[in-house]
Amino acid sequence: MLRVYPTTQRSATNRIVAAFQAVLGKSNVILYDTQVDVSTRFSMDSGIRGGDWLEVPVIEGAANSHGDHKMRGSRKSACDIELACTWDQKKREVTYFGRTIQIHSFAESQRWSALPPLKIVSLSVERHRAPVPDSQWRDRGQECPDPIRMISMVTTYENGGHLPHSRTKVLMLNLTGLEKLADKAGGSTGKTTRKVGGLRVGGSWVTRLYKDEAALLQAFDDFMIQEDPSLVTGFEVGESLRVLLGRAEALKMRTFGTFSRRRGEMISVKSQQSYGAKWVKDKPRMSATTNQEGTEVHCPGRVVLDLMRVIQMSEALRLYTLGDISMHVLGRTFEVLDTGSVEALLTEEDSTGWARAMEAGLSPAVLALDVIAKKNAVAELVEIARVTGMSLAHVYIRGQMARVTSMLQIHASRQGVVVPTSTEGLLDKAALVKSALLLDPSQPSPSNPEGIGTVGLHTNPVAVLDFRSLYPSIMIHHNLCYSTLIRNPSETRTCLSKDGIFSTPIGACFVKSEVRRGVIPSLLADLLEARSQAQKMLKEPYVSEGQRRVLDARQKAFKLAANAVYGFTGATVNSLFSREIGDSVLALGREYMSHVISLVGKDHPELKVVYGDTDSVFVEYPAWTSEAAETHSKELLTPALNKKLPSRVQLKHEKVLAPLLLQHIRRYAGYEYVNGGPGESPRFNRRSLHIKGMEAVARNSMPFLVNMMEDTLAIILTSGASSGRVDLEAVKETIRQRVAALMTNKIDLYSLTWTKGLWRLGEYDAKLPHVHLVAKLELQDPRRQFRVGERVAYVFVQREASAPLYRKAESPPLALTNNMTLDLMEYLKQIRMPMVRMLQLVMPMAEAEELFKPSYRAAPAGKVSGVSSISHFFAIDTGLRCLNCRTKLPKSREKNTKRHDRSQGGLERPGTRLCASCKDAPLKCILPCQEALRFCETEHQKAYSHCSRCQRGSRHWKVLCFNETCPVMYHRERFAYEREQAALKVEEMEAALSPYV
Repeated sequence: MLRVYPTTQRSATNRIVAAFQAVLGKSNVILYDTQVDVSTRFSMDSGIRGGDWLEVPVIEGAANSHGDHKMRGSRKSACDIELACTWDQKKREVTYFGRTIQIHSFAESQRWSALPPLKIVSLSVERHRAPVPDSQWRDRGQECPDPIRMISMVTTYENGGHLPHSRTKVLMLNLTGLEKLADKAGGSTGKTTRKVGGLRVGGSWVTRLYKDEAALLQAFDDFMIQEDPSLVTGFEVGESLRVLLGRAEALKMRTFGTFSRRRGEMISVKSQQSYGAKWVKDKPRMSATTNQEGTEVHCPGRVVLDLMRVIQMSEALRLYTLGDISMHVLGRTFEVLDTGSVEALLTEEDSTGWARAMEAGLSPAVLALDVIAKKNAVAELVEIARVTGMSLAHVYIRGQMARVTSMLQIHASRQGVVVPTSTEGLLDKAALVKSALLLDPSQPSPSNPEGIGTVGLHTNPVAVLDFRSLYPSIMIHHNLCYSTLIRNPSETRTCLSKDGIFSTPIGACFVKSEVRRGVIPSLLADLLEARSQAQKMLKEPYVSEGQRRVLDARQKAFKLAANAVYGFTGATVNSLFSREIGDSVLALGREYMSHVISLVGKDHPELKVVYGDTDSVFVEYPAWTSEAAETHSKELLTPALNKKLPSRVQLKHEKVLAPLLLQHIRRYAGYEYVNGGPGESPRFNRRSLHIKGMEAVARNSMPFLVNMMEDTLAIILTSGASSGRVDLEAVKETIRQRVAALMTNKIDLYSLTWTKGLWRLGEYDAKLPHVHLVAKLELQDPRRQFRVGERVAYVFVQREASAPLYRKAESPPLALTNNMTLDLMEYLKQIRMPMVRMLQLVMPMAEAEELFKPSYRAAPAGKVSGVSSISHFFAIDTGLRCLNCRTKLPKSREKNTKRHDRSQGGLERPGTRLCASCKDAPLKCILPCQEALRFCETEHQKAYSHCSRCQRGSRHWKVLCFNETCPVMYHRERFAYEREQAALKVEEMEAALSPYV
């Protein structure tokens, strides 16, 4: 058998391997390290990682007068320091000007933990929606013909782990079609100050005006070269650069895109997807949260950081729009102006409109820098690169598999071990058969014999004990690794003593650490130890704020890296997948969980284990107070259990839940006990409410269902904690009020919006609402292109009676603009099942279902979408009814009214739309209408005032925001329509009552 270890380029290696395979046979040639890219190979050999500080000795005659180390002759890059040297891979030496030198790497020491002052440019691109003569441009693979209207850049520095407040804002504007603005500007470059049109706007910026799109693009190229940023960021910045490159290509600008730091090399952008379409279809559950389509930007010398990718990997949001990100990350609303509003502002006579449009163009770039500062994104980027050994440009482009592979290869190289390209033929590639231990709280039955019957409400305190990094600890303690796995135990036992081999519950055998330390256990031990050191340094009082942010990012990077190692070994998509390691870890985890559960039952018979999940054990303290349970769990129970566990596999007290509502496996809710101190009562608030697995924390759920479930849980848990019994009447009354509000159309459209992820493009096996809506929206607007991983918002509107569910899906902005009628009965059906599943734990199922059977019909609102006029003819009663009480008028009056209408040219005779009883009580008719009008005016004014405070600039400006993820916007638009309808109702009622008042 021939084993190949490449030291040359990959193309040459492939030719050599192909030659050997042709002679010896493919099965007799094992490849090692053939898939290692150039950057990882250099990190393996030199020890230099992404984000490291380098110390290079000064050589006389090699530096210029400014101290920059440059190569003799012309420079190859635009870097501040350019070091041209020779790297000897075999000797692992650097030759510089004929001398062998040592390059030292610093990253983990406290002195070198701070970040350099990196220049950052945040980018935002705004397009002008031009008329599209041909809608088939997308089918032909051409770029959208919409020209670039403005490019916004905000420049700042990353300084010691935090972003300073000083920022330079530059806005480049294309004047095509804006002749009035060009005439009044009086030049190609101007500056907009803090006072524009007599009104104050948010800060100053430099505005540069250009006669056409080509001049704008060329100026942007020159700006990037002149500013020379180290990091380019923005929301979907890769897509923005792709658009700029596409427009430059359409304009035949051959030299655009040369702002990389490698002279003469143009940038490039390509699409990237986490998983292929076939794999996603075969394993939809595994890809349902991780499959994302993005862009990879090749810009040598500069790091392109897409903030959208950072947020997607760290935050589970319902939608990933700028408004949603601003609200959840920064805690503030964000004004969104559509393209039409921006164009209208630019064509206004007043300079105030111009300033407002430019501010709207700059705001996404400013928001990106605010998110960077809040998320500590630059420090985390650098620390992940330092931990994994990847380059800064690849950290967020490549996934967890690439990160662990890089770590494993570098760590193995330090130990003199090479990593095989694939374990095909070496290890068992069958799928995992073991699973983590889950105690089913449901009642035992013939179909479910493993149920322990603990489902329901537990008013006694329940302590939650967690294992500390269970799977990494198991791999370290039992030395589980590719390098310690014994493939043929029967043959190996003759060479090793029985004490040197460890056999797992599935029968796999591994060499113990006393014989040989595994690569993966060694790597995990180093990661956990480094994280512990970083956490200790965080507690030191002398650590500066900048160092604290870097250290916090470092300990997070170590945690992410350690937790990803087991998933790497057990992932079937991984070329190094090993069933022996994956199943062994799961089986050992089950044993430790079972051991802890048996110890609790044996040594502490007064306690009861009510639930267990993977690495967590829920222990109930019957008839104990929450304070006593917390003290006992921390000081007695956890230490006693840890004494009977290996030193590497330890438990920790996590929290006390009192009370706890157990619904199913991985579905529970409870209030965390918060000790208020001596003499104070425990505090229960929304922040201490822990919910897992229920629809209340699912981002697919609509806000109405989330709020109703949270409020119901709060009543169940608080009443159960205080009295030991659930206040069922309060629960029922809350649900009745919410259902009544839903069926009478008193809920805003925002609260009735569902969201789903689009995990693959093309045909699905089933007709899903969000997939059908995506196809319809792309057909309506060829500019709208959905990507894999994008989340789609939709509402259910009324269609014909036989319409399937997926045809009822509609875009929320479109439904709001056209005032479509929602299918409220469908909403009631959608919320009934999750609510009944929860309520049946505290009340009979029949009573729970009765709460969702209203005795009244849904109130109409707006117009029915997709229903023909003939359907209206058969579905709606066309007879005249009283304006006030809706009583049907007599046939004689209806006939007289029709004759009178024909004689009066179609005008209805005053008084004919009121019944006899309403004519005698005019005040009872008009006062409710006027009260409804005042209510609508008040609600609209409240929302409008809130929006005026949110918008950039003056509060006196007209509100133009159309933020699709803002509840205030939906509230404002809803009551604007209802105010108009109420005013018409008052006018109509006054006309009907005029003969009798």
